[in-house]
Amino acid sequence: MVKKLLSRAVRRSASYGSNGHLIERSEVEKNAPRYLYNIYLFLKANWEAKLYAISKCQTINVEIVFDEFEIRNITYNPKFESLEVFSAIGGYMGIYLGASIVTFYDLVEIAVAAVLKYTKKRRKANKKRENRKKRAWMYDVIAENKSSRRHRKRKNQSSRRIRNIY
Repeated sequence: MVKKLLSRAVRRSASYGSNGHLIERSEVEKNAPRYLYNIYLFLKANWEAKLYAISKCQTINVEIVFDEFEIRNITYNPKFESLEVFSAIGGYMGIYLGASIVTFYDLVEIAVAAVLKYTKKRRKANKKRENRKKRAWMYDVIAENKSSRRHRKRKNQSSRRIRNIY
C-alpha cells in the first residue's frame, strides 16, 4: 500500500519491549511531501486458540519512508585550465581564418573574372567600331529625279555570307 502525504509529513516511531511496555517514542515533522510504504507481515498462528494480545505481538510492521522519488545526479564539471582555453580559442580562430581566407580568395577570383570579362567586351566593341569605319561603302546616287536625290549607304555584302530572308 502506497500513501502520498501532500501536507506536513509526521514520522512517528515507538519501541516496545518484550513484555509489551512502551520504551521509546519520537516524532519528526517535515514540510516536504513523503511517500510511505507499509508492509505488514503476519506469522501463521492459530487465531482461535491464542489470545488477541499474543496474536498482536506476532505482527510485524515495517515502514519505509522516502522523501522523494526523484534521483538527483550531481556532476562536477571542472573549469577549463589555461592551456585548454588557449587551445580552444586557437582552434576556433583557425577555423574562422581558414574559412575567411578561402572566402576572400573566392571573392577576389569572382571580381577579377568580372573585370576581365568587362574589358574583353569593351575591346571587342571598340574593334567592331574600328572595323566598321574601315569597310568599303558604296554610295548610290539617283540621278533621274533631282527632287528625290538622296544618298544612302549600302553595305558591300560578300557572296560568302548567308542572308536571313525570314
